[in-house]
Amino acid sequence: MPLIGVTLLCFPAVLLCAGAFLADFNETHVYNPNWPPHARFHNGQTMSMAAALGAATLWYAIRSAYLPTPTQKRDSLFTAAIIGSMYAITGLSAILYPGSAGCDPGLCGPEGTFVQKYVFGPPLLVTWIGYALEAKKMVHPVADSYCSMPKYLDSVSRDQKYDYYVCMVVRLAKFFCDDGFLYILLPPTEYLVDVWTLEKSFRGAKLGSRVCSAKTESATATHDAKPTKEGELTRPCNSISTPIPLLQPRTMEQYLREWRKNALNKNQHEAAIFIGDKLLALTNSDGDAYWLAQAHFSTGNYTRALSFLHRADLTTRDASARYFAALCLIRQSKFEDALSLLGDVNPTQYIKAPGSARRKLQHGGRNGNANGLSRDGKALQRIDPAEDRMREDVATTRAEAAMCYLRGQCHAKQNAFDRAKECYKVAVRIDVQCFEAFDALMKNSLMTPAEEWDFLQSLDFDTIVVGDGSDPSASQEAAEFTKLLYTTRLGKYGHRDEFAVAIETLSTHYKLASNPDIALSKATHFFTQCRFREALELTTSVLDQDPHNFPTMPIHLACLYELGQKNLLYLISHKLADSHPEEPCTYLAIGVYYLSINQIASARRFFSKASILDPHFGPAWIGFAHTFAHEGEHDQAISAYSTATRLFQGTHLPNMFLGMQNLQLGNLKLAKDYLEVSKTLCSEDPLLLNELGVVFYQEGDLPKAIEMFETALGISADVGSSASTWISTRANLGHALRRLGHLNEALDEFNQVLREGGKDAATFSAKGLVLMEMNNIKDAMIALHEALALAPQDPVATDLLTRAMAAMEEEPVMDERVGREFDRRVEEIKPSSLRGRRGKVRRLRGQQAEEVHSHLGEGESMVVDEDD
Repeated sequence: MPLIGVTLLCFPAVLLCAGAFLADFNETHVYNPNWPPHARFHNGQTMSMAAALGAATLWYAIRSAYLPTPTQKRDSLFTAAIIGSMYAITGLSAILYPGSAGCDPGLCGPEGTFVQKYVFGPPLLVTWIGYALEAKKMVHPVADSYCSMPKYLDSVSRDQKYDYYVCMVVRLAKFFCDDGFLYILLPPTEYLVDVWTLEKSFRGAKLGSRVCSAKTESATATHDAKPTKEGELTRPCNSISTPIPLLQPRTMEQYLREWRKNALNKNQHEAAIFIGDKLLALTNSDGDAYWLAQAHFSTGNYTRALSFLHRADLTTRDASARYFAALCLIRQSKFEDALSLLGDVNPTQYIKAPGSARRKLQHGGRNGNANGLSRDGKALQRIDPAEDRMREDVATTRAEAAMCYLRGQCHAKQNAFDRAKECYKVAVRIDVQCFEAFDALMKNSLMTPAEEWDFLQSLDFDTIVVGDGSDPSASQEAAEFTKLLYTTRLGKYGHRDEFAVAIETLSTHYKLASNPDIALSKATHFFTQCRFREALELTTSVLDQDPHNFPTMPIHLACLYELGQKNLLYLISHKLADSHPEEPCTYLAIGVYYLSINQIASARRFFSKASILDPHFGPAWIGFAHTFAHEGEHDQAISAYSTATRLFQGTHLPNMFLGMQNLQLGNLKLAKDYLEVSKTLCSEDPLLLNELGVVFYQEGDLPKAIEMFETALGISADVGSSASTWISTRANLGHALRRLGHLNEALDEFNQVLREGGKDAATFSAKGLVLMEMNNIKDAMIALHEALALAPQDPVATDLLTRAMAAMEEEPVMDERVGREFDRRVEEIKPSSLRGRRGKVRRLRGQQAEEVHSHLGEGESMVVDEDD
């Protein structure tokens, strides 16, 4: 039996639990009529003590099978043997007391006979035989390699003699520490016994009453909830007295660990697996099992990595191992199994309020450091066990935050986005440095811009500590720095001033202006303001340094599309197809290129491929829906935009595009509903306000339409957007003003459109119509001739010009000088166009100008293709 020693330890313990009651609950003791009440009290105390000692023996004996290291197992077994022997030893010693007897006269054998020696002796012997059998399996390394006795002390140097005597003292101290005489007083879960270390060149060390090493490379306690590089899972080492700076001898385990470390540093994972396997066979420690699993994970062998974690049963005993096991399951797309391992409930109890024990711990290391030394270099007397436990709690909370992030990933893969959002938020609230969870919230647009800002303000950045927390100013600066970084990740449609301050501080004070993430954040900000050239300059600078920076690629491609850079789109698409054929951004680039050259079917195919590779890739879904909208397939476009709305709940773009599609279909009520929902998510997008203005225009609510158009133009001016980008919005404002009867304002708006570059037939026709309503027929005819010069077949300009000619015939005949001037200006516009139409002008008396209004009464819907 592999655990025969544990069995031998448990057998006397079971007898001890029940034996005292079986032996004393009779007329010889408890029911003895000759015993006074006080004697019964002491007898009851003895029986209860026997049961307690037996239970404690069972606990320490059985738990030894579940401890990670041989040294811990041996200490637990030694404690069980000591506790299990106490009752028998005290019973045997009671025989020596004068006047004692084995039982009362007449109730047992002859007077002076002690039956107890036959009851206490064998269990005592069995207990220590069991301990000896188990202890033989657990020979833990000592400093014997440097403590060999020189054959002739007189023949060695003084330094060698000194080394020998130091080793002897270390052995004596080790006997009292590792063999349990001091550890028996401490709960075994509160220390981590490791190998005694001694460097041959060690000089002048002062030994303490207890020396322990939580890491083999230093005598410091581990404060992180992850395996150390020497193979031990974390538990703090409570120092009873001054630790001495001992170093590990070059044992076989140390040799293999250094070899494994070098292999991992060189990314030689197969070598690390080969070495780690041998090291695990030698030590059978949890830490070495963890590192071997890490090596298998690095090679993509997630199943084997998981098997090593389960083999040592680490997932039930260590939070870091449980996180790692869940990560292995997620990489295998076993989301249900991962959720089963992680649990469905978020550990909100780890969210600490300001002033909690966790913050006190993180800011409490003002007088000392992790090496047990004060600021002046003197050794501290002891480390508070409560503080050590709190340090372990900090590491545990970080592991719990990481598991919340994995839980959110599982929910997201199952399209349960509300639950994923909650898991991500809890993860960041538990550990504000859990950036993966924060980035998932921002990248997947799970919160509205207002929710993002409120969430950022609710985070407790004061829990961030630099080093041991001895420098409060450094910790405070780190907290502010982290908050600035997180601010740059928020949506760009709100809190422009705060965003500008964050970018400016990071760029100037911390010299991060050329950092790719900061540059991308600024480029995204410019893109939302339709400042495409400035955004393109920033994305180009990022891609020049790192051509395969995929987070930058969607914004870069969108800018190229908006600016009509077809050749650059073609080059980028080919380069990505050659170097990264399995990357979603590759197919996004190809789709954008085909969209730019109006090959819609090809663009749709590649957008679809990108969304298959990454079902949560927002730009691919938006581009896929744009292809249907571009062809006028409104129903299919609505279906695609609806999918994007479900996937990206925090962004207003899918709802806005749904409103635009329904507006083109004439479904004003649905269009208004979608646009209003989009406005609740983001009220500062000029494009959205323009579309709402068009809906109000077509509903006849002209004052509301004018308000929307003016607000959109005001926001675009505030953010520094190019005026030429919003020509359609200004033209829509001119139409609304005209229909409301504000003709002078309307004429000013149309003139402004023409000055900003919007010289098309529709604008000249609208200007001509306003001039006709102002009875300025001559200028109206000039504007209409300019419209026909740009679009000779334009029906609206033709009809308006016909009406203007008819109105001219009804006016008094102009003098010869004015007529010649009018003819000259008309000829300057386009003589051929005028001559081609003069003979076809017909009088259309009896028709009202409202027929023309019906052509121009519909506001222009400015559709801008955007990649989210």
